[in-house]
Amino acid sequence: MADLKAVLQACLHIDAEQRSKALEWLKQYEESNLQQFMVALSDVLADTTQENQVRIQAGLQLKNCLARRDDADTQARLELWRKFPEDVRRHIKQRALATIGTESSGPSTCAQVIAIIAEAEIPEGLWPDVITQLLQAITAPQASELARVAALESIGYICERVDPGFLEVEANKILHGIVGCIVNTESSMRVKRVATVALTNSLEFCSKNFASTDDRNKIMTVICEATQSPDEDVQVAALQCLVRVMSLYYEYMETYMRSVFGITYQAMQSESEPVALQGVEFWSNVCDEEMELMDLMKEAEARGEPPRSASKCYAQGAQRHLIPVLLALMEKVDESDDPDEWNLSKAAHVCLNLVTQTVKDDALQLIVQYVNSNLHAPEWQKRDTAVQAFGAVLDGPDEKSLIKLVEEALQPLLALMQDPSAQVRDSLAWVLGRICDLLPTVVLGPNLGAVTMALLAGLEMEPHVAANVCWAIAPLSDAAYDAAEQKNQKAGRPPTFDLSPAFQEIVGRLLQTAERPDAGQEKLRHAAYEALMTVLTNVPEDCYPVLVEASQVILDRLSQKVQEAHSAASRGRDVIMQLAEIQSVLCGVVQVCLRNLHRDAVKVNAEKIAVLINQMLQTATGSEQPVQEDALMAISALAEALGEDFVPFVDQFKVYIITGLASVQEYEVCKICVGLVGDIARAIKLAIIPHCDEFMRSLLSTLSNAHVEQSVKPQILSTFSDIAMGIGENFAHYFDVCIGALQHASVAAAQVVHDSDYDVIDDMNELREGCLEAYTGIIDAMKGNGPEPAQTVQRIVPHVPHIVKFIEHMLGDRELSEANIKASIGLIGDLAVIFKGQLVQNNPPVLNVAVCQALYEKGMNSRDDDTRKVAKWYRKQLIQIGMQGLQ
Repeated sequence: MADLKAVLQACLHIDAEQRSKALEWLKQYEESNLQQFMVALSDVLADTTQENQVRIQAGLQLKNCLARRDDADTQARLELWRKFPEDVRRHIKQRALATIGTESSGPSTCAQVIAIIAEAEIPEGLWPDVITQLLQAITAPQASELARVAALESIGYICERVDPGFLEVEANKILHGIVGCIVNTESSMRVKRVATVALTNSLEFCSKNFASTDDRNKIMTVICEATQSPDEDVQVAALQCLVRVMSLYYEYMETYMRSVFGITYQAMQSESEPVALQGVEFWSNVCDEEMELMDLMKEAEARGEPPRSASKCYAQGAQRHLIPVLLALMEKVDESDDPDEWNLSKAAHVCLNLVTQTVKDDALQLIVQYVNSNLHAPEWQKRDTAVQAFGAVLDGPDEKSLIKLVEEALQPLLALMQDPSAQVRDSLAWVLGRICDLLPTVVLGPNLGAVTMALLAGLEMEPHVAANVCWAIAPLSDAAYDAAEQKNQKAGRPPTFDLSPAFQEIVGRLLQTAERPDAGQEKLRHAAYEALMTVLTNVPEDCYPVLVEASQVILDRLSQKVQEAHSAASRGRDVIMQLAEIQSVLCGVVQVCLRNLHRDAVKVNAEKIAVLINQMLQTATGSEQPVQEDALMAISALAEALGEDFVPFVDQFKVYIITGLASVQEYEVCKICVGLVGDIARAIKLAIIPHCDEFMRSLLSTLSNAHVEQSVKPQILSTFSDIAMGIGENFAHYFDVCIGALQHASVAAAQVVHDSDYDVIDDMNELREGCLEAYTGIIDAMKGNGPEPAQTVQRIVPHVPHIVKFIEHMLGDRELSEANIKASIGLIGDLAVIFKGQLVQNNPPVLNVAVCQALYEKGMNSRDDDTRKVAKWYRKQLIQIGMQGLQ
């Protein structure tokens, strides 16, 4: 298949082997000469004499040369594209632009090609006129509908892919071109729909336009008019645009909310489900925005600052109209509906939950009226909606009002566990779980027996009902154990709890449920074992024998599944994956048992457990990675349970840990192995010394690996602390190399976060926490256990200024976490205890009074009692070593 066009045609062949050969040929061509390959594809894409499907295939292959499945790979390809010779890039771009309007079907393939190239070039200023060229294609007097649609799709994709900051300079041009295609005078509904989608994608970089009253009025008028289009697709696109506007520009919406309420209220009652869905989505979005604003207001009040913006309480004003409509939409459900498919009834249920969380007590009256009128209605849809509505109201209103409400409704609700409709019983199980989770005091009393009996009966019902019952059992167990712990005056397990009389039956029934013939349906087996994990975590003394018995059953089941996995290779991939899933969840139950059994009970089965873990690790491959992860975590649980008795097992597991530490591409495995080293160090303490060289080499190698996932690094730093604490002064052997790596990490961690992305903020705070834990653990280890600090701790002295400077830089970041404030206070306090006057006698002193004062104030302003307690201790230590000027 030497001809590219023939190969592209073969990609569409009905025969799988022909398609496979064609794709392999294309892959080889791409790898051998990427530039030539992309030029050839662009020529086929622009060739109007070719079949449309061949041209589409050429466009998709061309786009995929740059747009990869992994973001990092995509960025690498875009960087490679920018290094192509200018004539090559120009040729491909010209061919893509020339294709606009020549494709006979949509969506446009050339639009996707143009957008991915724009993502590479616009940030670097390499394609400054692309937006102008596309707008000319839209507004040209003789432009065809196909050309206008393709150009608008191109702009929409560009707005979606390119960082908004690089498009702000084009905002006016883009908006003018797009809005001109949405106005009422536009006759083509297809153009109108695509333009509305493009407008939605462009909103993020139009903040200046929304800040302008005239521009904002024009944009909102066009959007609102489009929601009244006779074309359903245009209506949906316009409503989606309104949803996006509300997310981005809530503070500007007050002027328009009367009109927008009418539009969305009408949409929610539309006969068209896609239109109604967007009406519901709009109000879900309003509730999300207003709950976030209320949270921000509380945070600002706690800091003694005025809130940056306030909720306009739109949901509050609309709730008396919204709730009846949402309840009516929730009734639009049928027994044949796919439980995994998103539909209008589910969207309305989610929105009702959000409304009740937002408006709180004001939602009670309407919902309770509906529940009272429909809980025993002849139509199962109304009964089901009543049950779900009752569940929705449990989160938001005042707890005292809810307790009274639930106490009155509980018995009528429990009676519905015998309802002829499985859907009603399924919803009831969900509601019982929410009651146990949110209002446990109602259940833990005279009603407990009836609730327990209803749940146990539910375990024998349809798989989807039984799975929801399992979810309800878990919070019931948590609530009962928490209540018993509060009553118990002694440390350790409480002697008994409210579920003790039914504990053995609950455990037994969950074990039976996991082995039901239909347990593979609706994830029932997984739900039963997950519930069992919670139940076996909450074990009072009088139920301990049940835990011992259940652990033997679980070990036997795991052993059986491991043996089945050894002989499963010939039984097909589905069987292998099912066995892997069962092994994984059973391994999770084993971990729970290990963490709750007495050490003597663990020692009895330690050899058997070690053998099973080894077998799982030996047989686990890439497709069974969860088995590998759970088996490694089981090693952690075994080490924690055995303590120093784990020493004989280190050698047999070490090879898996070292291999996992080097597996930076499988970052979850790598992360687990990092934590596992720390767990072993804490468990066997000095006995880890013979293995330390290997572990430390691997940890340092992983830390310095450029490809390691960011979240692994803080854990490695924390593991240094665990090892140091385990081996004490012996850590001096690793001090120099470790402190160097730690200082390098702390330089990065000291930077102020200039990003509103919560993930970036969390990553930085985790890195800081890892640095602080490592410093604290290493310092504690180096000072030794004697009455006076060991001489080895003096090796810390040259590094104290760096530690102080690291904390000083962190204090300048508003996003510094509570945990890091507390850890910083503790670390400086430890240094003061160890080095005493050394820290304040130098000129200038190592400890800066201003920094120490700022840190103390941060601690005392904390809402956490422990942080304030540590801050008071810290101040006392600093005064004792002679620090002057501390307030």
